Amino acid sequence: MQGCAIRKGLTPPLFLSLVWLIVLATAPAPNAQGVGFTAAQAEAGAAVYQRTCASCHGPDLAGSAEAPALAGAGFLAKWRPAMMIELYRVTVQTMPPNRPGSLSEADALAVDAFILQRNGGQAGPRMLTAGVQTRIGAILTPSAPGVPPPAPPPGGAIDERARAADARLAALRAPLDRLTPVTDAMLRDPSPGDWLMWRRTYNGWGHSPLDRIHRGNVKQLTVAWSWALNSDGMTEFTPLVHDGIMFMWNYGELVQALDARNGNLLWQYRHPMPADYSRNTFYRTKRAFAIGGNLLIVPTTDMHLLALDVRTGAVVWDVETDDARRSRRVYNGGPLVVHDKVIMGASGCAPGIVGCFITAHDLATGRELWRFNTIAQPGEPGGDTWNGVPAERRWGASVWIPPSYDPELNLLFVGTGSPYPWSSEDRKHRSDRGRRPRRQLAPAAPSPSIRIRAGWSGTTRTCRTTPSTRTTPSNA
Repeated sequence: MQGCAIRKGLTPPLFLSLVWLIVLATAPAPNAQGVGFTAAQAEAGAAVYQRTCASCHGPDLAGSAEAPALAGAGFLAKWRPAMMIELYRVTVQTMPPNRPGSLSEADALAVDAFILQRNGGQAGPRMLTAGVQTRIGAILTPSAPGVPPPAPPPGGAIDERARAADARLAALRAPLDRLTPVTDAMLRDPSPGDWLMWRRTYNGWGHSPLDRIHRGNVKQLTVAWSWALNSDGMTEFTPLVHDGIMFMWNYGELVQALDARNGNLLWQYRHPMPADYSRNTFYRTKRAFAIGGNLLIVPTTDMHLLALDVRTGAVVWDVETDDARRSRRVYNGGPLVVHDKVIMGASGCAPGIVGCFITAHDLATGRELWRFNTIAQPGEPGGDTWNGVPAERRWGASVWIPPSYDPELNLLFVGTGSPYPWSSEDRKHRSDRGRRPRRQLAPAAPSPSIRIRAGWSGTTRTCRTTPSTRTTPSNA
């Protein structure tokens, strides 16, 4: 069964210590800045809780072998120092784990109000709202009359249930504990059971050497498990698999790690999008992640590159490469890891907006190493082939899919979409071959440089992978 465990931060939903103790009495404390919840909210939250959470956390919030207690000393020890907005985000974004994000804002706030009440919070005249930055401990006051805290399980049931929970948690965590760091050698020659990049190997063939399923037995396949994807948007994603863990993207900037044997959710992370972000569903898809070392590389629609710990889903680094609301660029292709560098191309560079770019980042820190414009700018190689079209009217060349890489030549192959204006009449340009404006061939540079072959122009340019400023390299 998929648990409904409330979790703080990015702790896996079923990997929380379970403690059953009597609720400690708390001294009266005034609500900080008037923050609180209403009796009506808590009553509504009780109904939502019984409908969506009680099967795992128990009708009295005392927890079970499937999920931790949501009331009592153990819960308070973890959550009293936390900010109210943290509990709300966990509730609204990740609960219940089998249907994350299915609770409305009002229902999530109501559930939180009910949890606060059962942990000593006193209802008042003000409703609990999203975005509250007050510590939970400052909101809690003695229980309202007639709402006693939950009693612990009787006698030795505590030890028995705790031991059962510990055993289950250890079994669930075992696949994550077995994860090994992904090395350069693995990326060049992956294990047959691994799928470490968009098309599995640098050459982009998309071929698996596994042979247990073949023409003779394919008709015998049956469903082993299934995992629901958010149907509100488009799904064009290729999952990654390493050491038996499947890394998934779900519409809504949700990253999930599953046990590939049985579909158990091991952890998940949701990237918060700006409330005023406006690009439509077409641009909010994703095609791939990348993996290197112990990091899962995740591009976001609003132009962030994230590195998540593969074992926990915790954010290791977060780099914003562009002001997405101003430029309207997006990340909906996928990254590639090459020699401890993350290569990622921007897309969404539609006519009348901007041109796109490719960046390289240090795998360990996210620091930008170089930037390459897919539309040649004035003063750059190929910049004079636009017949005087000003820089602000050179658009397009989106990178919709991850690059390919030739390790022997140390060469990246990057396919791009059309540049704009693409009509030769619009550009006042004709040629015998009808070519579009193109990038020029740059001199090859010694290792550790990486050369880029731009797809729409068929040209090559060399970008050194040593640190540089956040500008487009000239001829280096």
